[in-house]
Amino acid sequence: MRCRSVNYQCGGYVTKQKHKTKYGGKPLPALAPKTHTPSTQADSLRLNPFKQRFINDQEFHYFKVFCDTSAPHLSEYLDENLWTSVVLQASEQESFIRHAVIAVGALNMANIASTEPGSVEENEKSANVGHFEFALQQYGKSIQGIRKACQMAPKSKRLILIACLLAVCFEYSHGSNECAVAHVKNGINLRM
Repeated sequence: MRCRSVNYQCGGYVTKQKHKTKYGGKPLPALAPKTHTPSTQADSLRLNPFKQRFINDQEFHYFKVFCDTSAPHLSEYLDENLWTSVVLQASEQESFIRHAVIAVGALNMANIASTEPGSVEENEKSANVGHFEFALQQYGKSIQGIRKACQMAPKSKRLILIACLLAVCFEYSHGSNECAVAHVKNGINLRM
């Protein structure tokens, strides 16, 4: 590039033959990379391509909590691929699975906040309640979606079973072992 800028012929480099194109005899200019910096919103969408699937940042935050915290913890009990690939791919397909993933992430945040040592200030208490309420809202949306999916014949049993598994995780983490067992039984009945 330095040689070209002063019209000097550099030795050792192969020069490209100019050829005519069918677009008026002039070669097309080379594509240059964009030089502008993307906005923070465009940058976050580029770095997190699934963000557009979420209604708000809170949903996206709890989804990330599931990915970063809940899934590795659940991988201690079942295959890691189930939580890091199968469940996340299914959450891209069905909103009721995405709501269940968000609910488990929010409940995980509520459980972490309630077990942290030290004095609990009012702000921390209200944040913990916020995590828990959001978890219940998302869980309710997931259960409604599962019910609708069960009524529709073409829905995949696989997707319903994944949502059922997430419901079992939610209920067990919430301390509702009887409800967790009921979801397990419903999943078994669906499988048959």
